[in-house]
Amino acid sequence: MQLKTPLASISLAAALGCLTLVPAPAQVIAALSGQVSSAEEGAMEGVLVSAKKDGSPITTTVATDDKGQYSFPADRLEPGHHGISIRAVGYDLDGPTAIDVAGGGSKADIKLVKTKNLANQLTNAEWLISAPGSDAIKSNLAQCVNCHSLQRIFASTHDPAEFLQVFKRMSTYAPGTTPLHAQLLLPGPRGELTHSDQ
Repeated sequence: MQLKTPLASISLAAALGCLTLVPAPAQVIAALSGQVSSAEEGAMEGVLVSAKKDGSPITTTVATDDKGQYSFPADRLEPGHHGISIRAVGYDLDGPTAIDVAGGGSKADIKLVKTKNLANQLTNAEWLISAPGSDAIKSNLAQCVNCHSLQRIFASTHDPAEFLQVFKRMSTYAPGTTPLHAQLLLPGPRGELTHSDQ
């Protein structure tokens, strides 16, 4: 078929000249892949799946897609025995809790079950969002998370009078102390002030 105008011929030639063949991207090889699902929801999107090789300090985490599929790239997960954990509020890992990753890649479908203790899964931010009261009032809890989670506060059974004593005692501890390793403030302006109130 002939084009009727020279201008059309030039335009077609220019367009064809701009076409460049681009090779398809190489398929990424997965060290570990599978699907995350639960009886309640079926395939689950947005679940964080973590793998940690025995003896390694490194934990690698990926998220599931809209089909519940997860995939660890081969350059991010070494072959070996890996512990598996998940993060999906409202669910616990039913299995598997560990997987042997082979050199050529491994597959494992992960099953979740509804949790029986939702409170243990909430982050500090989720505790604050769930709590009644204004942001101004809840902002007073910001210093508490230097030493422990907010769950410790919200799960407490102290009455108002007891909490006042707890606040007074907590003010004598240094920021960064932990429930298992309490560190009193060193002598100084803040330490002298709080200790003198005892």
